[in-house]
Order: sequence, then structure tokens, then C-alpha cells
Amino acid sequence: FSLNLDVDNAGPDDAEGLSLLITMAPRLAMERLSGEGWACRALEPLGEGNRAEDVEGALVSDLLLECTRARLAAGQTAPIALDLLAETEAVSNVIASGVALFSRSFDPDPVNNGSTLNLPFIQAQADLALALTADSDTVPAGGTLNHTIQVDNLGPDAAENVLLVGALPKAAAFSALSAEGWDCQSAEEGSNLVVTCARARLESGQRASLVLEVRAPLQAAEPITLLASATSDTFDPDLTNDLGEVRTTVQTN
Repeated sequence: FSLNLDVDNAGPDDAEGLSLLITMAPRLAMERLSGEGWACRALEPLGEGNRAEDVEGALVSDLLLECTRARLAAGQTAPIALDLLAETEAVSNVIASGVALFSRSFDPDPVNNGSTLNLPFIQAQADLALALTADSDTVPAGGTLNHTIQVDNLGPDAAENVLLVGALPKAAAFSALSAEGWDCQSAEEGSNLVVTCARARLESGQRASLVLEVRAPLQAAEPITLLASATSDTFDPDLTNDLGEVRTTVQTN
């Protein structure tokens, strides 16, 4: 979001030695700061000393931003624009910003030299929903079984860095995987074969599917059970639909 500040000199004389202090309460990333005629720096929180920081790209939490200029002529306006990005996990549900303006010149009306802005913090949300199906309830020993895994993003926002993890018993030999748009790897972990698939983004309302093909063991065995989970870096308001399980009985001759 953008924070635009206008500093006006209502006169009648020029203002000398201006200092504008901007406080930032939550953790924010400063993407851009611009203001012709202003020299800006970030100050560390009180009690930790005041040390100049590189403003752009810095994370600011409970910080002061100080912008100074030597002179502002009567009737002149000096704008400052800040482009800020709130971190995914905010420390509160309100973004607060306070501004205070000082000058060496006498100000007959200091009441209008400060302002506070409170904005609700709306966290991005992506409700992932996982569905598992097998092409049959039973499979003959040594036969082929296909599992279809579907991940739906119920929104309202895009899901970032989606991770799908599925686990099968090693007795069910992995034979093929169709996973367009996914980057997948498989590895043996204990008695299970674990398949991990990742994708950078899943848009709101989008579905991403993959088909996992396995071969049933030749000998009598326990049912083939696929367990799977879907997660992302975006906050998920409903975790109950992120897990799935499907069982298939192995029939011996």
C-alpha cells in the first residue's frame, strides 16, 4: 500500500530546518520512498540508539523514519510518498502510522503538525481443499492402480508455494506419475514411499491435479493406503480439508 504525505507551509514566512518523523508500528517492508528536496533515513527504536539505516528495502518495526529539508517557502507544498508492503504474518491486525512535523521557525498553529493513520490489516487467505480417489476399490495382486490427487484453491486469494506430500507403502511399487505444473520428487522413508510435489502458485478458483500410478504387490498384502496433505505459505482458514486418505484392497489369486 502507499502512504502519501503533503507538508504545506501556510506562511506567512518561509520555514527553516524542517524535520518530519514518521512512525511505523507493524513489520513493514519499505519498497520505495520518494520526496524531492527531502533527505530521509531510518532511526532505530528508542533505547537502542539512533543509527542511520538504508531505508529502501529495509524492514521497519516500531521505527522512526526521519526526513529533513533545509527550507520550505511560504505557500509551498513538499510531498513524500512511501510504498510499503506488510509482512504475511503481521504482529497486529492494525497498521498504524504516525507523523509529526517540526521546524526551527516559529509555528503559530502547531495543532496541525501531526497526524495518525490506522488501517485494518487484511491477511491474504487461500483455502486449499484436497481430494483423493482411486480408480478401483480393489486391485488384483500385481495389478496397476491409479490414484488421482486434486488440490483446489477455494480462495479468496492465491496460494503461494504450494506443497503436496503423499505417502504409500513401499510394497506398492511406484511406476508412473503425471503431474503437469508440479515439480515432484520421490524417496523411501522407512516403510513408506513418499512423493513430494511443489508449485510456486495456485490461483484462487484454480485446480491442480496429478495421477500417481502404482503396482500392487504380487503376494498377499495389507490394503494399499495413500495418505496426502496439501499446504502453502499463504494462510489457510480451514485446515480440515487439507488431508486425505484412500484405501484399496489387494486381491490375491
